[in-house]
Amino acid sequence: MPAGGSDSLVVSVEQGNPTPVVATPSLYQIQSGSATTTVSLTGGPFVADTTVLEVGSSTALTVSYVSASQVDVQLPQSLLLADGTLALPASNPAPGGGAAPDAAIGVISGPQITTLNSSEVAANSTFSLGITGTGLNVGDFAQLQWRIGDGEWQSSCPEGSPERSSTMWFVQAQACMVSTPGTVSVRVFIDGYPPSNALNLTVY
Repeated sequence: MPAGGSDSLVVSVEQGNPTPVVATPSLYQIQSGSATTTVSLTGGPFVADTTVLEVGSSTALTVSYVSASQVDVQLPQSLLLADGTLALPASNPAPGGGAAPDAAIGVISGPQITTLNSSEVAANSTFSLGITGTGLNVGDFAQLQWRIGDGEWQSSCPEGSPERSSTMWFVQAQACMVSTPGTVSVRVFIDGYPPSNALNLTVY
């Protein structure tokens, strides 16, 4: 030891990554047969190198880091072809790190629509709308949803209960649904299932 001096010890401590404690998905259900879909996982804490693995297929998913509390995850169409449950644990790498509990997303067969009995209707008219498709009589609560252009989906325009079978709906649509000339999109919503795809009506 130098006279009048002292030895000093420098200790380097490596900061470990946190373990994500929760990852809540932005979607809990996805229609089987859907195209590649992006969902957000929120909670964290996440890091730039957070990874997400689909457990059942051992598929490493494409992850985009948004913030310490959100990552966006791309679900490829190959995982959405059949009914089932996707288990998606988000993991932070070592040092430290670890995995959050699985985020579960159900892939289910809900209603799909293929044709409407008319492609155009007069503005402010009341009309009988026929819809064909598949899975139209699953579930107990069902309603027609509609929107004008790119607006919000609505179901407040009273149309009564639809007459339905597994492949056909008939519903009495009201004038408030087609009050403005343009394009109106319609879809089927059945409680407990993802909404169907949408088809368009031209209002003249």
